[in-house]
Parts: sequence; structure tokens; C-alpha cells
Amino acid sequence: MNDKRFVLVTEDKPNSFEPIYWSQNDLYDLKSIDKYTSMYDKEDFNNMLSNNNLVSDKEHNYAIIYNDKGIRKLKDGVLFKNDYINDFYVYISEFLKKNKNNSQLLNNIYQKLQSDKLISNSAKRILYVIFINRSVEDKIFNAILNDLNELSYVDLRIMYVCIFKNTELLNNKKLKLNKGEDEK
Repeated sequence: MNDKRFVLVTEDKPNSFEPIYWSQNDLYDLKSIDKYTSMYDKEDFNNMLSNNNLVSDKEHNYAIIYNDKGIRKLKDGVLFKNDYINDFYVYISEFLKKNKNNSQLLNNIYQKLQSDKLISNSAKRILYVIFINRSVEDKIFNAILNDLNELSYVDLRIMYVCIFKNTELLNNKKLKLNKGEDEK
């Protein structure tokens, strides 16, 4: 998956993409795009692009696209300041260690990642091994988690975003239930 060329675009209408033309040549891989966009929140990012005449002054929706038998949109989207961390591997490993006994949460994440078309087969195999071995002793489980470190940036990013979104959803649901609101 590292050989894919990713492009940051505006998407002001569904599936209507306008590439952002950079003066730098290094913003065509996902890691470089993430490092750049994560320096800003969405509003500041839009202002920076507008000030540099890379987009019009109006507010934009942003997406990341790549070519895989046609133009595809990265479903996880753009990572801005509040969404990004520097080390996906550490976040994923710590999350899995902490939640290895939460079968429902891990099953939900596992199913979503298995159905993702962009994630590599190697990553899917590692996830399967982690999922079926989550009840082994910690030493063995930690050794299995080390295999995550061999995955590409794209694979780790997809896992991170899936975990981040699921835990955010779970935390919001708990918060609503704690406030006495109906579960939706």
C-alpha cells in the first residue's frame, strides 16, 4: 500500500474533487499529508490555504483521494490537530493491551478492519492472530503485538482511526448513559 499516491483535495460537492496544488513535492504520500494537516485545526487550515492562495476564501470540506482502479476517497478522511498522534503503533498497542478483555469492543473493531479494502492482507492476518489470542498471558500477547510494528503507515493509520472513532463513540455513549439520556 505504500506505493499509492495520495492527494489532498477539496470536496465541496459529493465526489467533486479539486486537488490542492502544493509548491512542495513531498505532499503526495499519506504520512506527509497527515504531518502537514495535523499542525492545524480545520478552520486554521482553511485560513492558511486561503492566505497562500491555494483555495478560495470560503470554507471547504477536505478529503484525501488515491487511485485504485479509479479515484477512491480515503474513508477515514483528513486528520487535523485534534485527531492526530505521532505514534500510531504505541497508541494501538496500548489500546489493545488495555482492552484485550473487552470482547464486544474488540470484535466491533476487528470486523470493521477486516472489511476495509485499503488495509493490507498482512495487517488483517496480524489482527486475526491478535483477536483469537487476546486471552493468552500478557507476555505472549505483547510478543504478538510486536508484529504491528512491521506494518505500513497506511495500515497503522487505518487501525488508529478505527480505534479512535470506536472509543470516541463508546465514550460518548457512556457519557449519555451516565447523564440519563436514552441510548441511540
